Amino acid sequence: MKKHQRSPAQVKRDLHLDEVPDAAFMALLEQVDAAGEAPPGVPDAAAPITVDQLEAVCITGTVGELLAHARRQNQQSLDVVGRSAGVTRARVQQIEHSDNVELSTLVKIAAALGYRVRIRLEPVNAALPPLTTGLLYRPGAV
Repeated sequence: MKKHQRSPAQVKRDLHLDEVPDAAFMALLEQVDAAGEAPPGVPDAAAPITVDQLEAVCITGTVGELLAHARRQNQQSLDVVGRSAGVTRARVQQIEHSDNVELSTLVKIAAALGYRVRIRLEPVNAALPPLTTGLLYRPGAV
């Protein structure tokens, strides 16, 4: 039996998204919400996920909250991350509770957590393409 489909506005509210999801996102949600059906192209061995499970992995909030989530997920202390990133424990904690972080510090902490920072510029004007870059931490690089 098919579940009630949510409108894009409901999905935006339920998932705490900044924007109303596009048709592709809504189609993906419909696929993962289908009872026991894996999306096309997904091996049978891959278990389908529910909307509730999808919501559980969506991270919203500040960059600091994202870093805190990654640190907890990796079961690393503030001290360990700070030493690895070349900053103090206090600085890591400050960043985790802030929405303002210097890009170079973000890259260092992300690298200490095993991540790479990617920046994507989404165009406001449909005539412009999106732009994406990856930032890597290179110790000793100027």
